[in-house]
Amino acid sequence: MDNVAPSDVRCPTDAYFCGKSNSASRHAVQARHNDKNTPGKHMASLSHESSQPAAPSFSVCICTRDRPEDLARALRSVEASTYPAHQIIVSDDSKEPHTRAMVTSEFPQVVFLEGPRKGLGANRNSALEAVTGTHVAFIDDDAALSPDFLARMAQSLQNGGQHPEKLIITGYELNHGVKIFANGTTFFGYQSRVYRAGDFQDTVVINSTVFPAWLFKVIRFDEHLVYGYDEVDIMMRATLQGKCAVRSLPEAFNFHYPSVVNREYYSSFTEASRVYVTHKRYKWFERKRAKAAVFLTLAIAHNVLHNVRSHGLKGFSRSMRTASLALGYIRRYTPEGLALQNENNRTRTHLSSNLGSRPLP
Repeated sequence: MDNVAPSDVRCPTDAYFCGKSNSASRHAVQARHNDKNTPGKHMASLSHESSQPAAPSFSVCICTRDRPEDLARALRSVEASTYPAHQIIVSDDSKEPHTRAMVTSEFPQVVFLEGPRKGLGANRNSALEAVTGTHVAFIDDDAALSPDFLARMAQSLQNGGQHPEKLIITGYELNHGVKIFANGTTFFGYQSRVYRAGDFQDTVVINSTVFPAWLFKVIRFDEHLVYGYDEVDIMMRATLQGKCAVRSLPEAFNFHYPSVVNREYYSSFTEASRVYVTHKRYKWFERKRAKAAVFLTLAIAHNVLHNVRSHGLKGFSRSMRTASLALGYIRRYTPEGLALQNENNRTRTHLSSNLGSRPLP
């Protein structure tokens, strides 16, 4: 899981992108074997391979819940990409049948999946089950791909430097005309700390990010997270232990048109997700139990004061729900590294595909 290195999932640097087919890898090995007795030819071949990596293939994943009109716009934007997507995957958590009917009739080429209806973390994992590309891009159903986003990402990956297979590349989103860039998290977990030159970056704008597909054979989205902070959590686990590094690509962006549909449903989960993910970071990834305990106490008190000031007595009941959800997440969390520290690599890799709220043996 979180302590499994990329090599454990067979993502060798000389294969460049894990999505290369086995046959392509065999042909490359055979070509090197045939050239090994020809002076200079073998080294020239290796130099050519390393300087001209394979073009990435993007699986675009869209998780949706009862927003068929927004989803149709998102799908049309992917179809309009100047760099064609390898596949488009929709995982649908809708309560009504309209989304399925729209996708199957208007976008027959889309891979349509019935979602697990357990929240956004589980829905993202559902989409990942169908991925066959070398890289994964997630956009919300109320977002839209800019025409050259995938082309810019492909160019950046092909000029990736020493370890392009470990790159997570992020741009910005244009939210009703306002540029939204990735910010670092504060002590309380709010994403409001502006990165400075030279800062270690461990957050992204998920609507404008591409991930290497092999990463999701090592970690998955935390399925406790019904809504909010799922991207902070996955990036924490991807970067803090050295699996991947973040590259900012300021010229790459996508559009976001936040929908009012489901906002009331999601609002009660966002604060609980912030508390849970930040506590997880301090206790299990930074290994600072005292810091985690202080944070949890202050975060709940801060939330109560804020809600009471803003909403009166109703705010207190809202804070109690937030605290109840967050503490429930914390109690049910199984720290991946501790649960698997005595397992061999093969078993770790198998179990890591089942991350989330599902219990580990």
